[in-house]
Amino acid sequence: MQLRTKRPFLIALINLILLLSVVTYVAADNDVRAVKKSQHNDTFKRLSSDKPHLFNQIDAGCVLPGEVIHLKGDNLSGLNNYHLVLRTKRQFVALKQLSISKQQILVQIPRDTALKRGQRYSLLLLGSEGVNVSKKTGISLKLCPTINKRRLLTVREAHEDGEILILASSGITDQIIKEGTKLGYLLLRRYQLNSLNQTLMVLGGSDKKLTRAISNLRATFTDAKIDFNHHYFTSQQPALVNATHQVQWPARSTCLPNNANPVTIGLLDGGIDLAHPALAAKTIKTHNFLLPAQTADNQHATAIAIFLVGNQSQQEVEGLVPFVSLKAAGVVRKDAGIGIATAESLTRALDWFIKEQVQLVNVSLTSPHANTVTDSLFAESIKQGLIIFSAAGNNSQKLHASYPAALPDVIAISAVDVEGKVLASANQGDYIDFAAPAVDSRTTSGKLHGNYSSVTSFAVPHAISIAALYLNQQASLSRDRLFESMQHNAVDLGNQGYDNRYGWGQLQVSQKMCHH
Repeated sequence: MQLRTKRPFLIALINLILLLSVVTYVAADNDVRAVKKSQHNDTFKRLSSDKPHLFNQIDAGCVLPGEVIHLKGDNLSGLNNYHLVLRTKRQFVALKQLSISKQQILVQIPRDTALKRGQRYSLLLLGSEGVNVSKKTGISLKLCPTINKRRLLTVREAHEDGEILILASSGITDQIIKEGTKLGYLLLRRYQLNSLNQTLMVLGGSDKKLTRAISNLRATFTDAKIDFNHHYFTSQQPALVNATHQVQWPARSTCLPNNANPVTIGLLDGGIDLAHPALAAKTIKTHNFLLPAQTADNQHATAIAIFLVGNQSQQEVEGLVPFVSLKAAGVVRKDAGIGIATAESLTRALDWFIKEQVQLVNVSLTSPHANTVTDSLFAESIKQGLIIFSAAGNNSQKLHASYPAALPDVIAISAVDVEGKVLASANQGDYIDFAAPAVDSRTTSGKLHGNYSSVTSFAVPHAISIAALYLNQQASLSRDRLFESMQHNAVDLGNQGYDNRYGWGQLQVSQKMCHH
């Protein structure tokens, strides 16, 4: 009888415990959802009511597909989970987000057929589920009616928030720092550049007053170079094939390196994965020019290093110019999936290249703006004998040059496909010198380079490999003589003679050069 009376009691107790567990779980789940909902509501309220508009106003103008727009405001880093879109009559067209920080967002206008020339579109902010959380961006963008009548928005290209880059003689640096302090900009970093016997400084303060502060400092210190700490972006292209055949690259047995004429190439790019099997036996001198908190982008530069000097014995593939010595300046950081370098890091790296006496410089970085500080180091590098090859850019620009490719005496390289046609995304202009294949056939396989080869542009490395062959065979070649030799052997493409798409044509190796 006792067992019979206890059994219902135990069953009831167990059911009660299970019921309490379910209630506790549901309550906890509701609490988590409530917190998430509260966080979303807080963000929604901030976006909707903090101020009349989410972004600062930008001057009226028009934009083209592919153009990069710089949006500025306060506390923007919290928008990372939202999407900026242009609203058409039937759909939303998303803008490509390149980078985001507390005070600025860099976006690119898409090449979308839904966007019509001459039409104005409102810029909206969408939540993760496509909900319009704020109509108050304060921005509307008009697509230019035609390319010839285009008026650019007067917005600056991306730069480090609130930073001023200054190159000056040591005699006036203290005065500049004192004047900068009066304007609200304090000294952040300071370097001595031995190649110019000058000092490179970075001042930091409010990004809102940055333009005015730079103008004031320029007016006061006319002998100094003063500019934004601009961003430069890695130039990338899709993978193509048959590149070595396109440039008529000679067989190794017919073009043995001349050990009496060593060649040194400087890579102005990201970090290099020296542990990669293809580089394990190579001696590559590296120098990191990133700040301590920045993460290096190793993918781009590693692919180029393997292309130039790598050894893949299992696939019987060797770098095009394994005889060269590589010196790699790490200037590219990872930023929201984008490879970005600064004018500061480029300036310091060029000073190092001059010290290391490199002969050829590979630059796969582009910017739509010239920078007075960095440009002075490019000029000094060329003056001291460095031969610089730079990507012409791949932003489909026809009206505006890309830098440093457009600087005097920098050899600008555009990219062509397997049929010798300039890539649709390649920039055009009277600064283009030559064209070269975008990617080598041996680097399109994931088995060869792992994750290092999918989208890296090899137009500049192709060009610099040809230049290295020339210098290895004729060490006394100057920059001008080298240019003439490459021009003489280039295959004329496009319009007869020089044109703004191919320059003097596609580079090829002279078969007379290799006669061993």
